[in-house]
Amino acid sequence: MILLLNMDLLPGQQTIINTRYLMMMEYSCTIEIQNVKRIKNRFFGNENLFNTVITGPGKIILQTCQLAIC
Repeated sequence: MILLLNMDLLPGQQTIINTRYLMMMEYSCTIEIQNVKRIKNRFFGNENLFNTVITGPGKIILQTCQLAIC
């Protein structure tokens, strides 16, 4: 089952997410990709090499499960 999470970001408000869970965002939001800084997380964790920083204002919609595995 896939659940959707709606978030309304205020101007300048940021949220850091895993890129795989971003479903949609409004045009007014900005997106920035950042490297995961910890070497341990990169190679030994079940983590991505990148995180996504979304900055408001605007609405974003996140999915709780990757579509490929749900």
